[in-house]
Amino acid sequence: MCCLGVLGAIGDLRAEGLATNATPLPEWLTGPRTAWGGETNGLRAGLVWNDSSSKLGVTVLVLTFQTNTAWRYVAPPGKNFLKLELRDAQGVLLAPIKGKELNGDLPRRIRTDDLPHSPSAGIHNAGMIENWLMLPPGLPDRLRDFFLQDVYKIEREGDYTLTVFPALYEFAADRKTVSRIDLLPVTIKLHLAPSEAATKKEK
Repeated sequence: MCCLGVLGAIGDLRAEGLATNATPLPEWLTGPRTAWGGETNGLRAGLVWNDSSSKLGVTVLVLTFQTNTAWRYVAPPGKNFLKLELRDAQGVLLAPIKGKELNGDLPRRIRTDDLPHSPSAGIHNAGMIENWLMLPPGLPDRLRDFFLQDVYKIEREGDYTLTVFPALYEFAADRKTVSRIDLLPVTIKLHLAPSEAATKKEK
């Protein structure tokens, strides 16, 4: 798991749009460095983060309590998000490092044949679809890991707000296409130190 982080990610968190009728989470899925968004279409996204190194690692999870969900969902191509936002204490939106953006152009529908596949093993053995989300009931699956300082250059120590807008794709009944499902965003509060790149620049 990528969850390695920076100077004190504080436990003060805020999950946006929590549905009052959402299935209650078991205790082992909660904690000071875990946050969950609201439930939509029986699905909800969550964030887990860790602050044990110079980079803050974030793992984005997907959870459902529905049954019969195996082989039904895949992560977006490139495991990109609809949107990823980091704001400073004044609410100013930080721009990601050029070429390191995790936002993607996620079509509403994709042909199954156009999904990322592993290399084929021969003429009679086509490559398998990549990025499956198995989602057994009550057990979260990992949508993506990333290091925050690989995406953003943190120039000043302070309080920041990270919001992730995840999505996934669901197969149609005939398995020929997948359709995008937009999950409710998850927001967390973090206290971040300057990234190594910013520190070296000052020197």
